[in-house]
Amino acid sequence: MLLLSKFASRCRIAACVFAAAAFVAGFPALTQRAEEVETVGGSLPALSGPKAIEYLKQNRQYDSLMEAFAANRTGQPDEMPTEDAFEQTAKLTAADGGGQDFFGISVAISGDTAIVGAFLDDVGANANQGSAYIFVRSGTTWSQQQKLTAADGAAEDVFGVSVAISGETAIVGANEDDVGANGNQGSAYVFVRSGTTWSQQQKLTAADGAAEDVFGVCVAISGETAIVGANEDDVGANGNQGSAYIFVRSGTTWSQQQKLTASDGVVEDFFGVSVAISGDTAIVGAFLDDVGVNASQGSAYVFTQPFGFESDVAPRNTGDGVVITTDVVQMRRFAAGLDTPDPTSNEFQRSDSSPRATFGDGIIDSTDVVQARRYATGLDPLTPAGGPAVAADHSAPALDTRSRIRTYLDCVAGAHTRASLISATAHRNLFFKPRCGFFGDGRKEVGRRRQF
Repeated sequence: MLLLSKFASRCRIAACVFAAAAFVAGFPALTQRAEEVETVGGSLPALSGPKAIEYLKQNRQYDSLMEAFAANRTGQPDEMPTEDAFEQTAKLTAADGGGQDFFGISVAISGDTAIVGAFLDDVGANANQGSAYIFVRSGTTWSQQQKLTAADGAAEDVFGVSVAISGETAIVGANEDDVGANGNQGSAYVFVRSGTTWSQQQKLTAADGAAEDVFGVCVAISGETAIVGANEDDVGANGNQGSAYIFVRSGTTWSQQQKLTASDGVVEDFFGVSVAISGDTAIVGAFLDDVGVNASQGSAYVFTQPFGFESDVAPRNTGDGVVITTDVVQMRRFAAGLDTPDPTSNEFQRSDSSPRATFGDGIIDSTDVVQARRYATGLDPLTPAGGPAVAADHSAPALDTRSRIRTYLDCVAGAHTRASLISATAHRNLFFKPRCGFFGDGRKEVGRRRQF
């Protein structure tokens, strides 16, 4: 009996021989071939690898076993099914589907919930308004849970051209939605599920949106962060360069965190035609980007979300994931000019936290200190870092008397003592012994009378 254990592990052909031998007892054709092999060669030595193959060939046994094995496999599938094999379990269609709905133009799935877009579905009298359908799985059965439409939908919005879902939140693109007077500016709609009912949570639009941007051509979502492509957005003088927008949710409110563009973008790149996001990493496609001399070769750009939260600045330079009194103290030092945010990290982005709605304004001042206190005391929920990555203007702004005192007092005392001291400006000649070293206008002052 030929010992083929090592032989089968080293050579695919030998594995076939081994399999053929294993089936001898159950198939007449194999039994006949096996007898022929035994008659021709007699007992076989214990060989493996190339030596075994060569021995079989020299004794005319190799072809006989291969033919027998092939005869057994005639009419059998090439690959035996495994536990990991995919098989069709359902076909999904819209309960109210009609001709030219284009149901299936976009699909997404999260757990046992799927969403399917039908971007040319006529909703009432609105031709091509579009819709999206939610399906849920129970056991092995899928059923339609709800049909989603835009609360302000209109003809030719093509709602459903793109869809995405993460847990109990879905997002649907309508890239030809007219926003105000801007034809085809585009939008995206966020829906959330409570129990078995889906409701529209918010409509997303680009803060700088313009006509024909087709914002919403593609969408993606991961947890509390969504990304929306606008592949025909004009960036500067570059027509159709394209862009993508990041939105984050705080509570039930979504706000634009950042606009993404390619650092080397040019005309007609169509950056934003496809997007995806997972955790703190996003990827954006630009399928008509010229790469070297290759016109329209295409490319994709990877972006990583800055780590940390707004106002999370202690310890330097990375923060620690929470905002407490030590962060407020460090914010005061930034506002007073004692420390400068590290340019090699996103420390400026985390420090510049006011106005909260825009994730900062490119300037670190007393308003950022106030916002840091709100985070530290729990008045506002922590927000992922965003907004300007560098200072809008490195030169100190000209401050009036009240503003200089306000900034100084924020530095040395905090807002809770500021109100009682501000009234002292009526005397104009004040004596302070600064701990921060600056009066908010860049002029150093240590332990002497200061004329405001």
